[in-house]
Amino acid sequence: MSLDAAIIWLSDYVLDRRTVPVTYNHGQSRPSWFDIANLPPCNCYDEPGAAASVATIESLVTAEVRSGTPPTRIALIGFSQGGAVAMMTALTTLQELGGVASLSGWIPQPSRQAMLQLEPCLPVFWAHGIPDTEVPISYGEESVDFLQESLHISDDKLVFKKYEQLEHTVNDGELDDLAVWLTQLLG
Repeated sequence: MSLDAAIIWLSDYVLDRRTVPVTYNHGQSRPSWFDIANLPPCNCYDEPGAAASVATIESLVTAEVRSGTPPTRIALIGFSQGGAVAMMTALTTLQELGGVASLSGWIPQPSRQAMLQLEPCLPVFWAHGIPDTEVPISYGEESVDFLQESLHISDDKLVFKKYEQLEHTVNDGELDDLAVWLTQLLG
């Protein structure tokens, strides 16, 4: 991969050890992008917490651009809630990012209106395990349908991979597919 590109992987490390009380975990504080009441996630989620997380990622993107990386050479990647935040950030930012990847994530319904106003058109990699019970495959399928039908992201810009044996985690096959996509994207 070229040195003039950046990948921002939304993990607990990006949270910088910030913890929030998570309703699903009986109010225990843990690293989390936003409070979540139940799994599978519902459309009534912690919008202020999600907005704060999007702002955190936006600031990382801005810092990367200021350091000289063109926005079109920046990709966001997230798993589960991180995938939701990566999508919310990439699909609502005014920066024209290079791409976004969601691993076992979803696009929360309340965040979609802002996406519709901007109509972003960037490459998307979506990976989801078929037996995932925490964020069911139907969430991924419905989110991909939204990307195609409402945001008009074409088949040549969208990769949707489903994995037979993948529950709510990542595996080597998924990461290999992601690496191929990233190499083609940022090569």
